[in-house]
Amino acid sequence: MYSWNRIPFAATNLYTALTAMRCTADITILGLLSLVVAFGWCLLWSMAFIGIVNDHNDQDCDTKDACQAHVSRNHIPLYLLLLLSFHWTTMVIKNVVRVTVASAISTWWFQPSDIGPFCTSAVVRPLLRSLSTSLGSICLGSLIISPAQWLLSFGRFFCSCLCIDGANNGGSFDNVSCMDKSRQRPVCYGFQNEQATSGSGSEADDGSMGGVGVVADTRTTVDSAADTVGLCRRLSGCLNPCQVLLRSCNRWSFTFIGMYGHSFFEAGERAMQLFEARGWTDVVEDPLIQNVLLMASVVIGGSTGVFAVVVEETDGFDFTSFHQPIITAFVIGSVLGYVLSNILLLGVVGSAVNTIIVCFAAGPFDFDKNHPRMSREMREVWSQHVVWEQASTPKTRPRRNSIRKKNKNMSGISSGAAIV
Repeated sequence: MYSWNRIPFAATNLYTALTAMRCTADITILGLLSLVVAFGWCLLWSMAFIGIVNDHNDQDCDTKDACQAHVSRNHIPLYLLLLLSFHWTTMVIKNVVRVTVASAISTWWFQPSDIGPFCTSAVVRPLLRSLSTSLGSICLGSLIISPAQWLLSFGRFFCSCLCIDGANNGGSFDNVSCMDKSRQRPVCYGFQNEQATSGSGSEADDGSMGGVGVVADTRTTVDSAADTVGLCRRLSGCLNPCQVLLRSCNRWSFTFIGMYGHSFFEAGERAMQLFEARGWTDVVEDPLIQNVLLMASVVIGGSTGVFAVVVEETDGFDFTSFHQPIITAFVIGSVLGYVLSNILLLGVVGSAVNTIIVCFAAGPFDFDKNHPRMSREMREVWSQHVVWEQASTPKTRPRRNSIRKKNKNMSGISSGAAIV
């Protein structure tokens, strides 16, 4: 039910992105060319991987060509390196497309007269820049963004488990959050211990706590809860040196690389500064469109895997010496379908949606000047989205009011000032 409130907001962003993509055929051609390149890479990698597997599996076959399907431990590092090369290269292809599309959409937003219907420099130049000067940032981001996001998610979950365990051992929570969104670091909020005292000289008889600090009373027996909170805070201190890197590793980095040519970490940091200045940190974390596109890629991958099994059963060809044709065909087909659809959907469409959000934060008046009708539609829907009911608790209402005030106060800021 919570996601239903987000649908109008996501729909208008997607509609604006698709409208911007239709301004030139080069974006569609770029997506098709990326599919050709990705398909060629998948075909080359599959041939290499299957050849290596068959070569190392020959020793497990008898004279009747009956083989056992098992993986030798000595060959696991080799297989892992091959998987890393496959993932890294496919991500580089997708992110080159994302950077190029971001530059083209931003040109349509700020200078629509510079973009043409076919063979326009608004697409050709950023593509060449993505393959030359910005390629290092794209390769770096393609390699580290997924592990960084996994590490950040694990840190949130781990700290949340520690805090909840602390509450179960002698305390209660008004609100538990392992990520302070304003500081982007794990903390534990709202822990209240009925038998702890405040360190600021508050009355010890009522057992209340002020602020978010936790001071254990040596006369009580709730040391385990206090130790849990202390462990969570120590974990937060250990993650502080990494918070800048984790903060910069986000999907908006590639949008800023395409729009302004920044390095990967600088682009991610500037993106977060822009959203924080606008008060849109909660808004840009909405993953509805990304999840829908990801689900579509998974469905396409599964369908392609089933189609590959049908083809294999008709042809009767064994891809590997494991003599497991159905499993092998399904894995190859599903991975191929998922990778290609992921590049087309998240690489092209997803990048266009991200660029629309960034441009709307950086230059709303340029959009109103160049595309007044679509600007009015987006403003109407966004005004409803920013203040929608995100939670029913009274604690979230000041947050919505602050967002509304920030948007009102920053309505006169130009795009350059908003970014800087």
